[in-house]
Amino acid sequence: MDVSAIVLQRGAILSEPAIQVRRKGKGKQIWSLEKLENRLVDMRDLYQEWKDCEEDNPVMRAYFRRADPFYDEQENHSLIGVANVFLECLFYDVKLQYAVPIINQKGEVSGRLHVEVVRVSGEIDERLVGGEDGPDYSNENDTQERKLVCRIKILQATGLPQHLSNFVFCKYTFWDQLEPVVVAPEVDPSLSSTSKEPRCMVVFDHCNEVSVSISEDFMEHLYDGALAIEVYGHKQSGDRKNPALWDLGIIQAKTRSLRDRWSEVTRKVELWVQILELNENGEYCPVEVTPAKDVCTGGIFQLRQGQSRRIQVEVKSVQESGTLPLMEESILSVGIGCVQIKRVRSLKGPEIYQEEEDEMDSYQDRDLERLRRKWLCALTKRQEYLDQQLQKLDGKPDKTEDDAEREAQLLEMRLTLTEERNAVMVPSAGSGIPGAPAEWTPVPGMETHIPVIFLDLSADDFSSQDNLDDPEAGGWDATLVAEEEEEFFELQIVKHHDSEVKAEASWDSTVHDCIQLSKGTAADERVYLIVRVTVQLSHPAEMQLVLRKRICVNVYGRQVYLL
Repeated sequence: MDVSAIVLQRGAILSEPAIQVRRKGKGKQIWSLEKLENRLVDMRDLYQEWKDCEEDNPVMRAYFRRADPFYDEQENHSLIGVANVFLECLFYDVKLQYAVPIINQKGEVSGRLHVEVVRVSGEIDERLVGGEDGPDYSNENDTQERKLVCRIKILQATGLPQHLSNFVFCKYTFWDQLEPVVVAPEVDPSLSSTSKEPRCMVVFDHCNEVSVSISEDFMEHLYDGALAIEVYGHKQSGDRKNPALWDLGIIQAKTRSLRDRWSEVTRKVELWVQILELNENGEYCPVEVTPAKDVCTGGIFQLRQGQSRRIQVEVKSVQESGTLPLMEESILSVGIGCVQIKRVRSLKGPEIYQEEEDEMDSYQDRDLERLRRKWLCALTKRQEYLDQQLQKLDGKPDKTEDDAEREAQLLEMRLTLTEERNAVMVPSAGSGIPGAPAEWTPVPGMETHIPVIFLDLSADDFSSQDNLDDPEAGGWDATLVAEEEEEFFELQIVKHHDSEVKAEASWDSTVHDCIQLSKGTAADERVYLIVRVTVQLSHPAEMQLVLRKRICVNVYGRQVYLL
């Protein structure tokens, strides 16, 4: 029997220590300190009874052999890991939606637990949010009258280790609750219990509202504490140590969890561009945009010759497109330039037409290639580490049960790593991995291809208090084809829209010294420009983001009636 203490640390915050109990030929158990103290009392009492027992009493001797103080009714349950949900979000009127990493006893990520935490009712003084000069909760009557109600949702667990994915359940205790809350999984009756299909994702659909009296201790807990959700699973039955180890379907299923992992660090952003012209009533209104098969920028803006114009830009995050906490504050600048004149190709030579015209859109792959290089470098380092660990275990003469289990896990990681490398280099359509072909139908006016902008943030970039230097503007180097810095003209922003990240800038097209923009565009010509927008972000870091959109315009002359 081996007993070892495990303490996980996050910064200066220590989680509750736990005791791991190992017995030869038996499953591992995780005990709390209180449980260990109770079992120690049982051990002493049992030992004393054994000493007092008459040696010639075989019945009592057999009883003591069966009265195992280490027996646990939950012995078959294995702790996959703990998901710590930090509760500072309850100070604000926002809903926390996060795929919390499940950390196992070795400090490794063993999956993600998708949770939602939101404050339903109860007011917290704004001074408390800042942590200074908070209200006095020493009055017992005031404390009893102030309640905070929060809703906790546990939606699903993803990326779980396959050998522990049989009947996964969660357990947590919120603040001063007497009994822990046990969350059972949703059971799909269509799936047989003997099914060999991989179940690296488990659905819970749990919702619980808790009411807590607001006190000084509770406020400190919200600032520094976390809701620890323990995730348990059962080992799959079978004679082999890991029956799913060599099942390629299992490896591919774990690789499919890459989509969940990428979604945590990605977010789609839309950049909408409108050109406004002054109408007969003295109002700026959007011009008509006509579609064209040879134009990949979303359509052709129809501009009237000699009109006063504005360029309206709007930036907004796409809901349900990833969990990266991306928040746009305002538009800082709008620029336009890099005029390109292209002739409309005839139907004779479609290959040449396709090759040239496809470049005239807003797609760039510079950041995608840079992201892939960094990701592959990290995968290579991980692979070298796994190979070293496997070599050490392979050369070990007398392997223990833990060594064999560790070797099986390392080998599974190694096989998964190969699939992950393939998935990153050649992502399948609709996988959500950067660079994957999109499976979607864009709305009218939107481009088909989605470029990647790599923010490349380090840990220090997420805390402006610890980092005095502002991060480099994201997307600054993500230039488009035929883009030249000296050909841009910065426009004057004349209007910001309240409650939206939207701005209007005045544009005089004659500054580009292009006859097609001043006197009119021929029927067989296409005029392309690049609109460049700088956006101020507040999350994930205080930084600027540069977005680009290529547009196509057509200037037609005004009709004049002669009398």
